[in-house]
Amino acid sequence: MSEAEKPADKPHEPTPRKLEDARKKGEIPRSADLNTAVTYGGFLLAGAMLAPWLVQTLGDLMRASLGQADRMAAVILAPGGTTTAAAVIGPVILALGALITVPAGVLLVTLFGQRGLLFSPAKLEPKLSRISPISNAQQKYGAQGLFQFAKSAVKLSVVSLLLALYLWARAEPIMTSIYAAPGQVMLLLGRLVLDFLIAVTGMSAVIGGIDWLWEWQQHQTKNRMSRQELMDEAKTAEGDPHMKQERRQRGQAIAMNRMLGDVPKADVVIVNPTHYAVALQWDRARGGVPICLAKGVDSIAARIRERAAEAGVPIFSDSPDGPRPLCRDRDRGGDRTGPLPGGGGGDPLCGSDASEGAAEGASVKRPDPRLEQLCAVSRLLADCAQAPVTAARTARDIIKGRIEAMAAHRRQLMQSATDPVLAATMLAQAERLRQAQAREMMALARAEARLATAQKAAARAVGRKHALAELQRKDVARHKRHAARRRNYG
Repeated sequence: MSEAEKPADKPHEPTPRKLEDARKKGEIPRSADLNTAVTYGGFLLAGAMLAPWLVQTLGDLMRASLGQADRMAAVILAPGGTTTAAAVIGPVILALGALITVPAGVLLVTLFGQRGLLFSPAKLEPKLSRISPISNAQQKYGAQGLFQFAKSAVKLSVVSLLLALYLWARAEPIMTSIYAAPGQVMLLLGRLVLDFLIAVTGMSAVIGGIDWLWEWQQHQTKNRMSRQELMDEAKTAEGDPHMKQERRQRGQAIAMNRMLGDVPKADVVIVNPTHYAVALQWDRARGGVPICLAKGVDSIAARIRERAAEAGVPIFSDSPDGPRPLCRDRDRGGDRTGPLPGGGGGDPLCGSDASEGAAEGASVKRPDPRLEQLCAVSRLLADCAQAPVTAARTARDIIKGRIEAMAAHRRQLMQSATDPVLAATMLAQAERLRQAQAREMMALARAEARLATAQKAAARAVGRKHALAELQRKDVARHKRHAARRRNYG
């Protein structure tokens, strides 16, 4: 982050896309100290897994090479001694390879966890800033460079202090080891190295954790975003709002032209004098319900009226409120099972032949039998939903009865505990009853939850039943009103 771009100028947290772009550039939070601690831990793990085998292999090699150095030199330097040298050195290479493979594997797993394995071509691009003395000075003596220096100094001081304290605590066995046998000295040396490595690993893990948190915080701060950057990213991800508005307007214009193109196919256009217009299509021969081809309000309604007048489609205007329910309840291209709402008493789809329209409309405007079936099913489901409620309420009452009986029995036991002879037995039984009572209380809570769930389900079922019953009542009322209007035409 440059000096001109202060954190106060970028108050927003970085978005996932911003962090992913930074990752593509090779900018990720890395902690060398954490990797060092993991490497130390890998060496400890390798020692715990391979220590007996390593000691045996290296000990055999050293004993053979030191005890028979003159003979081994002659054999190895003789013609064909390469095979002998490989046979001697091969186990050593295998042992050292195993000792290095375990820490390397643990380090790779840690890097995968940190998403630190990354190849970024952007890091290979030549940049003048990399050879600029000013940029290098800012990097070395800036906040990041000073922090790295302070961290290294603190780590060196802590390790030195830890080593001094460790050697001070182990000074006596180290000083007395000059009188011990070589084998005992090797064991002591291995033990000292292992203990010190454990201490250094723990210390490195603490420093590495702190360092990783610092690096992560610095990475987040460096990639913070301003409001303008957020808006630019939103435009890039979702498109320019102005372009989106233009596309939406073009889509609406295409849909409008298509809808107005269907107006000449209509049989009638129902309008009120100023605001609403609905174009309907109805096939008298096949019957059925009217289909809405176009609808609109204000300017769109005026264009529908103009297109209908040009195509010679009859325009029906009976009352100011006539087309409003059609505009509200009908989707373009859809039909409707209920009667057409209208005012005054005229039916625009009947034309002059009212008796024929009445005969055909009577076969269409019957109450919907599917609605009656749905009402019957809803009543059955509402009745069935009461059964779980009754069962849950019964289970709850049974558990409450058991709890009350346990409480009464426990009170009796506590009263009987005044007898010194039976006090211990009574108190033990009272404690068992208390534990059983606690379990029953948990069972009661579960029963209450089941009862509440069953009651909610029953309430929803009853609500659906009432809603469908109301729909059926309205459907029957519409049928009666429609039949009355048809009779008036006769």
